[in-house]
Amino acid sequence: MAYTTALDEHPEFAALLGRLVGQWGALEHALIAVLARLLNIDFRPAKMVFNTFPALTQKIGLLERLSKNFFEANDAREKLLALLKETYAANDKRNEYVHALWLNSDADELHVQSISLQSIAKHLEAKAILPADVEKLRAAVTFHSELLSKFLYFQRNDAPLLVALPIQ
Repeated sequence: MAYTTALDEHPEFAALLGRLVGQWGALEHALIAVLARLLNIDFRPAKMVFNTFPALTQKIGLLERLSKNFFEANDAREKLLALLKETYAANDKRNEYVHALWLNSDADELHVQSISLQSIAKHLEAKAILPADVEKLRAAVTFHSELLSKFLYFQRNDAPLLVALPIQ
């Protein structure tokens, strides 16, 4: 007998998670492009730097620190920091879905049990997830990656992405 999971029995959820993961790649691509602009380097070495950090929270932290410590406060910096903050929040929800144990349900929903150390320590119950929940996150991730791309495009043509602070 083959081992199956709830996602095997509910391909619509598996497809939604696949689209979420695929869109997440576009978001990370946009974050790498932002890093390349901040460091004034090509995309390939920026990708090497980006991938040096194992967790997305660390990668976003790097982008935030570079922005806050090396560039003067202006509208562009504040927009970038706001986008990074929203991406950080989306990452938490993405991790909840991607790094979870999916459980069957009798309804048109599946239950997800988070397998994070925090949830195990707190003995959190499994919670119901609807297809619309996963789709809502995928749409938000798509929106964030588009905003980051537009941010880079509009900054590129008119002025430097951010204005560097003078070295003291």
